[in-house]
Amino acid sequence: MNEKFSYNIFIFILVVVKLFLFPLSSDADSYKFIEVSCLKKLGEEGPFFSPTFTPVDSFLTVEHQVGDERKIYLVDFVNDEIVGEIKLNLKENTNKSPFNLEESVEPKNVFNYQLKWFPNKKKFPLWAVVVGTGVNQNSDLYLIEFFSFLKYEVFRLTDNPAFDYYPIISPDGNKIAFVSSRTGKGDIYLIDNVQTLIKMIENKIIKNKRSVIAENNLIKLTDNPQEDLFPIFSPDGRFIIYTAFETEENGKIYNYGLNAIDLFTKKKYRLI
Repeated sequence: MNEKFSYNIFIFILVVVKLFLFPLSSDADSYKFIEVSCLKKLGEEGPFFSPTFTPVDSFLTVEHQVGDERKIYLVDFVNDEIVGEIKLNLKENTNKSPFNLEESVEPKNVFNYQLKWFPNKKKFPLWAVVVGTGVNQNSDLYLIEFFSFLKYEVFRLTDNPAFDYYPIISPDGNKIAFVSSRTGKGDIYLIDNVQTLIKMIENKIIKNKRSVIAENNLIKLTDNPQEDLFPIFSPDGRFIIYTAFETEENGKIYNYGLNAIDLFTKKKYRLI
């Protein structure tokens, strides 16, 4: 898919979504297409990925990639303007001594993606989880507290040389499931009691934004010899459904199965 075609598809999606959320008339024949043009210049430079609505009406986030960099932009699609880039400002201490900005370095390339908003909040502060790439080009999870769309703080959830990615938030906002390659392949992990972490940040019990606040409390949910990917929560939050990459008995044919895990009993089920 070329970049111009990718941009056109994205704009079409925004137009259709805009019409559904803000119809011009109850008469379907009177609908008019309104181009969201603020992203046109970026679209000429590289493709867009993963448009995601914020909890606040008329705003969404979108990933934009140019070369080896991927950035997240906040867009007001009703007023047709880019509000700004959501920057993680990731720095890592190269000598592992107590954190010192003068001894830290920034990643060579910015690659931030898969931002997910916490549910059930319609006003600030808003919370989100996002994947960010560090100095060693590995990816970790970060928690963002938005006081407004232009003012926010970033807290690090995980810290591992492997890749942590594809976070998904439970319906009650108290759990985050994600995929990690810590064992050399994709497995599903869980961060529980996330609302406790959020309350500790809000109450200034957790103050150091460079602290890793969830790495030591991860729950490993799967240990498939092959990959476990793409977790989602059931509507009641009790089950996680995920895709399991499996081998047949001859060891050569690979199939994707659909599995579920009961978070209460930790029992696993094969669905497909």
